[in-house]
Amino acid sequence: MLGTHVDDLLFAAKPGYEHYVRKIQEAFQVEDGKISEGDVRFCGREISQDDKGNIKVTCKATAEKIEPINYRTGIKKTECQRMKQRSHNYDQLLVL
Repeated sequence: MLGTHVDDLLFAAKPGYEHYVRKIQEAFQVEDGKISEGDVRFCGREISQDDKGNIKVTCKATAEKIEPINYRTGIKKTECQRMKQRSHNYDQLLVL
């Protein structure tokens, strides 16, 4: 499996297929120091694999940063909304 995002690569291979991954690393000149194994974070997602090979993808750290959206009722019209209303009123005047 190979995933990409801009200049980041994420890959996984079954035992015995690592040589394909090595070819990709060589083609893209990936330095050994930039390779992570085991649980990793990629594009805001935490990716882990258990002993049975099951892959789990979560966004816990990213989701915890989300702040609530505060809103209130009775908000005054925005300038854009006022301009649209004026335009509508002007169009009605022209019809008369």
